[in-house]
Amino acid sequence: MSNAQKNTGLFENEVKEFLKESFAFNKLEIVEVVQELWSGYGSLERWEIDGKSIIVKFIRNQITKKHPRGWGGDVGHERKVMSYEIERNFYRQYSSKHSYLAIPQLLNDVQKKEYSITLLEDLKNHQAKPVAHPTEKQIQQALKWLATFHAEFLNSRAEGLWKQGSYWHLTTRSEEFEKMQDKPLQEKAGDIDHRLQSSQFQTVIHGDAKLANFLFNEEKAFAVDFQYVGKGAGIIDVMYFFSSCLSDEELIKDAKRFLDDYFGYLKIQIGNKSLFSKIEKEWRALYPIAWADFLRFLDGWSPGHWKL
Repeated sequence: MSNAQKNTGLFENEVKEFLKESFAFNKLEIVEVVQELWSGYGSLERWEIDGKSIIVKFIRNQITKKHPRGWGGDVGHERKVMSYEIERNFYRQYSSKHSYLAIPQLLNDVQKKEYSITLLEDLKNHQAKPVAHPTEKQIQQALKWLATFHAEFLNSRAEGLWKQGSYWHLTTRSEEFEKMQDKPLQEKAGDIDHRLQSSQFQTVIHGDAKLANFLFNEEKAFAVDFQYVGKGAGIIDVMYFFSSCLSDEELIKDAKRFLDDYFGYLKIQIGNKSLFSKIEKEWRALYPIAWADFLRFLDGWSPGHWKL
């Protein structure tokens, strides 16, 4: 038995049966487990159907594995299970309607009591791949993707998505809030959260726009992993992307320039100069607020984290 087959676990037969229901083919095989999902919730697998690859996202709805940082319990579990349902909603309701966006297209999905399976286009077919250390061009590609995404969903009702996008916002992180060591920041946490939630210009944010959730080819960036997609100020995604790929020194040296580039792309996508000017003014002012909100989460979740 291959490592891929071992990692598929107890539900390999269920995956095969669903693939048979979804496609007509002569040959079916699992190629590899691309990655195990956080906290043992499942796996992201590459399968080949008559030689053409697709991505299978397999989710267990009940797990026993402990959280790697000790954050288990019902609250965390319910948030995680809901995140996978939100992601399926995003693919069902948005990916086909906005097929020009650089995201994987949904091929099929099924939800059972014990598990769910989502079948997605394999971005490998677009020669897109993840990178550990982005080039200037790739950073620009990701910023352009974010600007396009934020402009597309500006003032969206975000039906079926999180009412507040991102995985670290205060409402869902009460346990981490209680563990905070930075007391002045803890005292201001509610005000910070209110500033972000009450921003006039809201869009749909990716909510987990780290470098690892972008894939790149020569032409553009593609984004994956929409578990925490929901309403928010677009600058939240930009801040989080910077946190994932720029060092302290690079933030000091390059963040302003990259912010200017993001807003340049956003201006093109929005078109209306007056509207854009108002959005830019508000979101630039929220940039340090978004950082403070993220650091509030880190302080309670992982004291001593390198990003602090």
